[in-house]
Amino acid sequence: MRELGNDRVKTLNPSATMAMSQKANQLKEEGKDIINLAGGEPNFDTPKRVKDAAIKALNEGATHYTMGGIKELKAGIVEKLEKENHINVDEDQMILTPGGKYALFLTVQALLNEGDEVIVVAPTWVSYEPMVLANGAVPVFLELNEDDHFELTKEKLLSKTTDKTRMVIICSPSNPTGRDLTRKETEEIVDYIKETDVHILIDEMYEHLVYEREHISLASYEEIKDKVISVFGFSKSYAMTGWRLGYVIASKKNIQYMNKVYQHSITCVNAFVQHGAVEALKCQKEIEEMRQAYLRRRNNFIQSLNEIKGVHAIMPEGAFYAWVAFEKEGLNDSLAICEYLLEEAGVAGAPGEAFSPSDKKHVRFSIASSDEDLKEAALRIKKAMEK
Repeated sequence: MRELGNDRVKTLNPSATMAMSQKANQLKEEGKDIINLAGGEPNFDTPKRVKDAAIKALNEGATHYTMGGIKELKAGIVEKLEKENHINVDEDQMILTPGGKYALFLTVQALLNEGDEVIVVAPTWVSYEPMVLANGAVPVFLELNEDDHFELTKEKLLSKTTDKTRMVIICSPSNPTGRDLTRKETEEIVDYIKETDVHILIDEMYEHLVYEREHISLASYEEIKDKVISVFGFSKSYAMTGWRLGYVIASKKNIQYMNKVYQHSITCVNAFVQHGAVEALKCQKEIEEMRQAYLRRRNNFIQSLNEIKGVHAIMPEGAFYAWVAFEKEGLNDSLAICEYLLEEAGVAGAPGEAFSPSDKKHVRFSIASSDEDLKEAALRIKKAMEK
């Protein structure tokens, strides 16, 4: 008798970041003193005014289907996109999703066919490759190099492009490196789209967490915006991870395909959560306060790490991660480094090979933790590296 189990799913690897976080949490439950920097969740609470708005809506009966989303939220997002991202879209070019992760999965499932090739710009978030594989498409990694500051160019994209290439996936600001696309890089991507007619799926989940310059949205270029699928969300910038709310914008043609899958899988996102998000769009003060806290933590943590022999950390331009290279005798890959730091320092990070296939020396740490934990983590790593 044939066992159940989708053959594609059988080949997928579990999420490395979730696995390390779960292992760290298990050790903590066993009484071990562990600082968990392997995940990607803000340590801030959701702004009170957002919670109050959701509670009010819930008490007033916002417990029903919303069929495409409430008008106030979709109109608010359209206004936000125009003002902050310089993107002009209609409400029918948007789908509200239960988290940005589902927006990405929905895009891949609705727009790709079996055997289509997808260029994944790496180092990159661990879930893009499994999403592509689960839907029968073929991931092709374009691994960028720290030596040239992970610069993305048209030539690099063309080097991985074939007649089967249908999509490129980019995260900016990047999880895990913190790189944010420059104006020069976005213009290189625009030229690439014009030459190849390939679509770009761009994950802008960390759009508000940029530290030295203004974030640039690729869909702000009018001449190519129909070839761009942009994903945004409330989880990171608004400290709303548990609310599970994101959104994707695309051309009307692509949205029509995506809506077919959406209607047969999700129907809509929670009504009262949407009312909370309407208030979240007004939380510029709270967002800036959190950004300033991440900026302070970034500066202090990176400086402390770079004072340790055998450790090199680049200064992230955005997001809330540190991408850290380690050199220590006997530690020959990033998973071994993570295991060593967890055992010897009680600090959990995520292995670099989960983000870039050939990476053997990097570990990703989250700086979305308290100042005290980050300071202690750096001290522990120093002792472990000197041991």
